[in-house]
Amino acid sequence: MTSPNGNKIPLTPSQEVDTRYMSRIIEILTDKANENAYGWTKLGLLANIDEGANAVIMYNVVIWRDEPWDDWLPDFEIEMISRAIARWRQEADGVEKAPLWTSMFLGVTARGHARWSPGYGEDFGQWKIHTDRSNKPVVEKALEEM
Repeated sequence: MTSPNGNKIPLTPSQEVDTRYMSRIIEILTDKANENAYGWTKLGLLANIDEGANAVIMYNVVIWRDEPWDDWLPDFEIEMISRAIARWRQEADGVEKAPLWTSMFLGVTARGHARWSPGYGEDFGQWKIHTDRSNKPVVEKALEEM
């Protein structure tokens, strides 16, 4: 990180962990989008941590040709992201005594802008993945704000 006057600002240990894993997930998403949806403009990912089942639940969208597509990411990449999220939380738990995020939105644009927005509630808050209705509007709204 750099301050407004150009000086380097060291990351805290938790920021370093968040940045490293966020970057890894963005790399996986963008690599696959470049391969499967050439010309994509935005990518969005929701993730919920189910502590009881020791599982990560995810929902992802790619905006391609001005349309949102939510069945584009292959199982292998979904598994890679799931493992990265599990390692992310494990490493974050060892860094600070702060509460661990339970849900998140991660968005990225083809122009290189990224947004990570964690949630900390047991109910997953605004990033809750629903099984009874479409999650696409939540991701699309978050991507529009980027």
